[in-house]
Amino acid sequence: MNAPVKYDMTATNLVFRRSEDTGDWVTGVAYHVRLGKVLPAGGHWEDGETLAETALRETVEELGCRTLIVPGLSSMPAPAGYPHPVCPAPCWIIDCRASADSHTPGPHRHLDHTFVSIFEREVQAPETAVEWLTRQQVKDRADLSHDSRLQLLTVFPLLDDLTRDLHASTGWSGNQHLVGQADSNAHRRQQYFSLDGWSDAVSHPGIDH
Repeated sequence: MNAPVKYDMTATNLVFRRSEDTGDWVTGVAYHVRLGKVLPAGGHWEDGETLAETALRETVEELGCRTLIVPGLSSMPAPAGYPHPVCPAPCWIIDCRASADSHTPGPHRHLDHTFVSIFEREVQAPETAVEWLTRQQVKDRADLSHDSRLQLLTVFPLLDDLTRDLHASTGWSGNQHLVGQADSNAHRRQQYFSLDGWSDAVSHPGIDH
């Protein structure tokens, strides 16, 4: 009889922002010495946090910034009066092979919850070298993992639509506010998740000032 599969719970955060130079979307990646690759922010779940909080914490550590999670496209609003906290849905839940690491000494699998988020602001120096890549650079970088490349290239074309209601003004300069995305219910706005919890009013998302 085969031994049961050992799963580690992990979270990845695909972080995007507008380039200050061109206004184009760019994505943040961190260099991982052990792997010799650049990867989106992410890591292992820790006791006492949700997987969304794992993604946000790892982003602060690896990229040095806070971000706003855009709930997964399959996310549904909680029923009115629902008594329990609702966590943001990831865009993907991935079952992938993993080699030995500091958490598990042998081969195992990661159940990775992949979130998409928008840069809010820098808060500390990152743990390692960080780069912000354009869509073309994501296509071209040989040291970016193939699975991350596919995910990032899938999200890039969706960003304008996903964030069209993140601000009240047009463009990404000037006085911008996260106002939420309206749906068929005029009384509800899409909320976004940060380290402070759910919110629908955050200033200056997407670009560092």
